[in-house]
Amino acid sequence: MRVPFIAYWPGKIKPNTFCDLPIGIEDMFPTIMNVVGQAGDLDAMRLDGQSIFPLLEDPKNKANQYTRDTFFWHKAGDPRSAIRKGDYKLIYDDQGYLELYNIAQDIEEKNDLAEKMPEKAQELVKQIDVIIDEVVPLKYQRRPNPLYDPEANANSKLRPYRNLRNLPVEKLTGSAAVRKNPAQKPAVSTKKSSAHLMPAGKTFESRVWAKGKKQEMEGSLADIFVNPKGKTILTIKTANGQTSMLGSKVLQADDLKYLKSVGAKLPAK
Repeated sequence: MRVPFIAYWPGKIKPNTFCDLPIGIEDMFPTIMNVVGQAGDLDAMRLDGQSIFPLLEDPKNKANQYTRDTFFWHKAGDPRSAIRKGDYKLIYDDQGYLELYNIAQDIEEKNDLAEKMPEKAQELVKQIDVIIDEVVPLKYQRRPNPLYDPEANANSKLRPYRNLRNLPVEKLTGSAAVRKNPAQKPAVSTKKSSAHLMPAGKTFESRVWAKGKKQEMEGSLADIFVNPKGKTILTIKTANGQTSMLGSKVLQADDLKYLKSVGAKLPAK
């Protein structure tokens, strides 16, 4: 997130000049279009970046032709997103926690200002919230788990999930509950009760939770467990009596629909 950019253009760029302004990789496309004389084609496009062509001759931006002051970073699969506006950089953890740094004064990001400057942190949270919804596909966004119970995770050493972006939580039909001690791995119940959630011997397809390839296994769904981070773990009991635990993403409406379609029932309170 802090990489030098070097430009070489004999006769156009003065040697040994430096520019201290931050730019983004998304600025490269409009810059190239500008260099080849096609800048007019960008007028009808909605772009995230801005041409840095003026900075090549005016590295101090005295004419103020480069006006960007906000930059956003997000990588699919990474639990963190970040935004920089002016001298401040906010790191948003999809677990619901923030880090705030003044890059001009603290380039190594050692002094977290999130608690000392809550208003600045909230200002940037509102911006990053809007940008995530605009540019990050829904499947790559962290969604609240409808089965997650923060009170049940109160004694966990792990930081509990916080719905900092105030995302809507899927509503469950009927009664549903999580285990009272989610900090421990769930034990498979052998009793014929609500713990036996799916008919034995029925093919259980874990396509909803597995990463990448579809997976199938013969067995019964023995337990649904929500950990302190708000993620769901399923315990499957196979025909030979062994158990397998599937670490999962957050359950959503289509996941719950699938569970019901294979005969699963959520644990009753």
